[in-house]
Amino acid sequence: MFKKIMAILLAYAVLFAVLPVVGADSGVSIDDAYVNFDSESNKWTFGTSLVEKTVQLNGTGQFLLTGFVNKLTGRDYIQNGAKSDEFAIKVGTGSASPASGEAGGWVLAGWSENRGALGELEIKIVLRKGMLEVTRNYRVLPETGVIEEWSDFKNISGSSQQFSELRVLRARLMTAEAANVDLYYMSGDKNSSKGYYKMQAPVDMGKASDLNLGTYTGNGGDLHQPFGALYNRETEEGVFMTWDYTGTWTAKFGNNSGKIFSQVSTAGGKEHEFSVSDGETVSSPLARMGVFAGDLDDMGNAISDYQYRYKWKYTNEKYMNLVRFGGYGYSNDILFDKTNLNRYLGGDMLWIDDGWQNYLGDWEWNGTRPVNEYQDYLKLSNMTLGMWLVPWGVINGSDLAAEHPEWCINLVDKKGGLKVELPEVQEHIRNMLNARQQEFGTFMLKTDFNQNKSVYSRATAVMEIIKNFKEDNPQAGLTLCSDGGGLLNPGTAQYSEIIPLQDGTPDLDDGYWVSMLYPVDKIMTANGRAPLGAYTKSNRAIMSGAFTVATTSALGQTGNLNISDAEMELIRQDVDLYRWLRTQGVMGRFVKVYRPETTSENKYYFMQKMSPDASKGYMTVRFDESFAGEELVMYPKGLEADMTYTVSSLEGGMARVTKTGTELMSEGIALTMKVGEVIFFNLENRPGNADDTEAPTEPAELSQNATSHLGFDGMELKWEEACDNSWLSYYEIFKNGKYYSKVSTGSYYFDEKGTPNDVYEMRAVDGNGNKSAAVKAAGAPDTYPEIDDSFKPYYEIWNDGSTTKDVVALQAGIKIADSTPDGNGFEMRTGISQSTGKASDHQYVQLVYKNISVPENAVAIAFWFGQEFEMRNPDCLINDPDSYML
Repeated sequence: MFKKIMAILLAYAVLFAVLPVVGADSGVSIDDAYVNFDSESNKWTFGTSLVEKTVQLNGTGQFLLTGFVNKLTGRDYIQNGAKSDEFAIKVGTGSASPASGEAGGWVLAGWSENRGALGELEIKIVLRKGMLEVTRNYRVLPETGVIEEWSDFKNISGSSQQFSELRVLRARLMTAEAANVDLYYMSGDKNSSKGYYKMQAPVDMGKASDLNLGTYTGNGGDLHQPFGALYNRETEEGVFMTWDYTGTWTAKFGNNSGKIFSQVSTAGGKEHEFSVSDGETVSSPLARMGVFAGDLDDMGNAISDYQYRYKWKYTNEKYMNLVRFGGYGYSNDILFDKTNLNRYLGGDMLWIDDGWQNYLGDWEWNGTRPVNEYQDYLKLSNMTLGMWLVPWGVINGSDLAAEHPEWCINLVDKKGGLKVELPEVQEHIRNMLNARQQEFGTFMLKTDFNQNKSVYSRATAVMEIIKNFKEDNPQAGLTLCSDGGGLLNPGTAQYSEIIPLQDGTPDLDDGYWVSMLYPVDKIMTANGRAPLGAYTKSNRAIMSGAFTVATTSALGQTGNLNISDAEMELIRQDVDLYRWLRTQGVMGRFVKVYRPETTSENKYYFMQKMSPDASKGYMTVRFDESFAGEELVMYPKGLEADMTYTVSSLEGGMARVTKTGTELMSEGIALTMKVGEVIFFNLENRPGNADDTEAPTEPAELSQNATSHLGFDGMELKWEEACDNSWLSYYEIFKNGKYYSKVSTGSYYFDEKGTPNDVYEMRAVDGNGNKSAAVKAAGAPDTYPEIDDSFKPYYEIWNDGSTTKDVVALQAGIKIADSTPDGNGFEMRTGISQSTGKASDHQYVQLVYKNISVPENAVAIAFWFGQEFEMRNPDCLINDPDSYML
């Protein structure tokens, strides 16, 4: 009986919890989030310890914003009675007036509050008038100064209606202080007139007389970023606004009769109208308003903190702060070589870009071996796989285009894509993505192309496709690319672990400003993403975000892996430093970012990252290299006033100092600018710097065995990892008594040139060069084999790994030998000289001599699939003093 009574009471409790509350005072709080309802005035007041918002349904049925308080400063930004409506939408065609909260006549149908999955306080207020039911949704986020909001618009007219111009945000703020207020906004991708991702010069709201002053538009993240901020330069405080929409939007900020006006909406016009059936509901894009005090860096950190707390659910930490290496090329040989090179560098991911597929849309692997075999080989060295795949991509000639031409937007345009607004297309994409994750094994998806997403239905569908992928594949990662950052907004960023900003040539401030809007360690800049063989110290600025090294080549080619030992070692050392930094609490979730100023008139783009408790940090810098050697003072930010910091640099551009945070921020740091400089705060035990003479332990259980991988027979080494008191950097491998290679990640090595007669030894090396004793592999012969130094004048060439022929070099007096670890000898390069939507048959052959002199009359004969080709020097001389191509 007791159980039945409790069950009945519980049922009633659940029932009344979900029913709307009308006409009763009430209040609820979650952590520091709260809502209070005054039934007499129909007023809702909600917020946190940092922000408070008040909305009211007044006596004439207007639904208005009546209060917005920055509790950091105690100031209400609703001033001089400048109230504003909370929603608007255009119903009808042509010049129909918007239905808005300010128009009046709205009736309260009910309201409710609920606790969200992450502890948010969710508030729903339902209003009705004529043909519309509007639900205003507010999400109060504990411990932040941010309140999210959106509107649900339900057609209750009894017939279909045309909707457009959904209001995203609208507010009249800071009207009494317009003379001191600046508008800040940011350009986005593909903005050739204003530059890419640049904070624009502030617009003085005190001088604005035209309502349209400050109007800017965007298409997702193209043209402009979905962001605006009002900043009082006198009191050093303000409010920021961001919104999640991949379609076309318009933002208007201006001074209307002395009152600052802010409005964001989806695009209007005939092409943006869409039909809504009776009983159907559509939603405005999710938006947010937040408060801050201080400068723009404080604003950026407030935005980031909000994202770290409430937009991290879909972030897979496995794919954060990876060292990503790869590019075009999918032949067996090139993927094998890239994996081995990545193991030397210490990389975490091999990524395969465009070209591996048979057709866009069908997404069938074009390689000679299954993807799973490459996955298995990567896992042996603790690496993961990333693959380029356009969810909405399709091309003429594909089975998908033949079977469903009605799904395709424009088959002539490779980037035309699918009509993602169709439910059957969304289902197809979802099933296809899930099937590829099953078929290939879990991988990091890299999307691309900007989709034809400007209209509302496609914009919302793209967001849903991305969300579905992460929900269906929680173990996978996402690189959100769309010809750069065309899909970028806070909503899509939450699903991504890597955010490429652009495909074009970047400026020095690449990533500098936009890291105010998105987590810095998700951002992959194009500036510094140097191709293999072109990496220099100046590329070190990529250490402030997602670290990527590319291989250069045109679409479909095998990729250029030609790199000297010295170039490879420079990358390996920087990767080693990056890998160490990610263990120090200065990367990842909750880090803070600052942009210090200097005494120089020249512009230096310093990026300072600090741990959440501000105890440690580091700083990179980009600048015009003609400024190198300039002496200046740089003023760090974000330090704890009474905390002591030891500050030093990688390139020696400053004297090592130990001072308090107050001293460093007020006095600054004297610097002589050097290319590739990195500055450290309380990170003195970093690789190459620590006063450490203790050697690491020896690798244990080292063994060698004959095996095969990816069609190559050879010898594998396995061992248990060594330990070091500071930082274990890499393992040195010796073959038959001579240095042979390095392993910087994992505890596995495969030598495709090895035989059971070879003797392998290994030692561990720490970040300061201390080396363990060398250990010999179990299973190795007792003595080194005799080396045959006889000359074998040939090298194998291949086509997609399926066919081999000999290339014979004919030149008396020149000793030619297989490529050696020191880079001498020669190598073959092959590839594809033309490309279409799928792999091309146009091949080329290069015979490259490294570090040896080749006389002008040198000749090589290539026997290529039954045809004989003569290659002469210097007709094809490589532009490299150490390399000659015959």
